[in-house]
Amino acid sequence: MNPTRLQESETGSHGAAVAGMTSSFSTALFIGLYLAGSPMASAQENPVYPGYPPEQGAYVTANNPIASATSLNIQNEYIGNLSDIDEPGNILNFRAIQPFSLGGEWVARATLPVVTLPTPPDLDSETGIGDFNVFALKLIDIGRPTVTVGFGPSLTVPSATNDALGNGTWNAGLANVLFNFTNPRFQWGYLAVWETDFAKQRDDASDVNRAFFQPFGILQMGDGWYLRSTGVWNYDFETDNYSMPVGLGFGRVIITEPAVLNVFFEPQVAIATDGPGQREWGAFFGINFQLR
Repeated sequence: MNPTRLQESETGSHGAAVAGMTSSFSTALFIGLYLAGSPMASAQENPVYPGYPPEQGAYVTANNPIASATSLNIQNEYIGNLSDIDEPGNILNFRAIQPFSLGGEWVARATLPVVTLPTPPDLDSETGIGDFNVFALKLIDIGRPTVTVGFGPSLTVPSATNDALGNGTWNAGLANVLFNFTNPRFQWGYLAVWETDFAKQRDDASDVNRAFFQPFGILQMGDGWYLRSTGVWNYDFETDNYSMPVGLGFGRVIITEPAVLNVFFEPQVAIATDGPGQREWGAFFGINFQLR
């Protein structure tokens, strides 16, 4: 099983460490949902959506992966079953997003995962830091102010604290994001990343040639509530293994003075898989802080 196939967001008899981590995260999630009932601060009116409440722009931007705003995210992916292994797993992502200028407008995203996976030979759960990933996207002006597009390089660093939790390779590739928010009620887009290895940290590390594709759709329900689908598909060109999870969840955007808080929960199930260690079902949930 290659753990990086599980990574851009378990409990059980083998997951005591994950149980505590997931329990704490779930507590934070429900606190966020409780705060959703609190009065929200007013947002500046967004002229893009005339006739809608002034907060509509903030509701939409909170789900834009390449919005020009500093963001701090805590996102957890509980994997209920790994194919051919019949054990759970968990990935807790600590993520930061930062816009910057370099010959144009860019957005960088850095992710440090804490991974729990069953490891051979006894499939006991092992928890540790996984491989660190960062990509930077140059925003492209395509002449449509309600469609944002970004292209740029991606880099994965072999930072795993256990060989079973990472690839043991330095990987580089390309990332591409599109977010269409023309419609104030429904937004859609995708994130695509391709990477291959260019150096190995250990001699027994496998070659890497992989791609991730995350189609997403957001349906605004009013007052900050929304429905979402954001499953991350993956394909390994070395082994032809793949997984295609599809989700349907909900979230709430809460506007405060220091940050726009985005709390969500999304059950997911794979509509197709091939190969060992692939996601079969699980849940993706998190809290995003988009600083104002």
